Amino acid sequence: MKSIATAALAAALFLSCGSSAMAAQDFSSLTNDELAALRASMKHEPEKTREAFRKEWQERVARMTPKEREALAKDAGESMAQSPGNDDSDCQ
Repeated sequence: MKSIATAALAAALFLSCGSSAMAAQDFSSLTNDELAALRASMKHEPEKTREAFRKEWQERVARMTPKEREALAKDAGESMAQSPGNDDSDCQ
């Protein structure tokens, strides 16, 4: 009887973990900075998660003031310039 209960619990945990991995993540609770920090890692996420991220990001950018967009573009440019493997020394 104990082994049946253990097997049922294991199956329930497996199914709950699998279903949460299949669901798209909700990004609405993140700040703009937190959301921006996740952008580079989205290419490794499942399609549903990328779509949820893209939708939230586009909605946030649409609500930004021009000054906020300018700051975001500046921050993105600086982080790209500091990224490893982004050496422009051979570009003429």
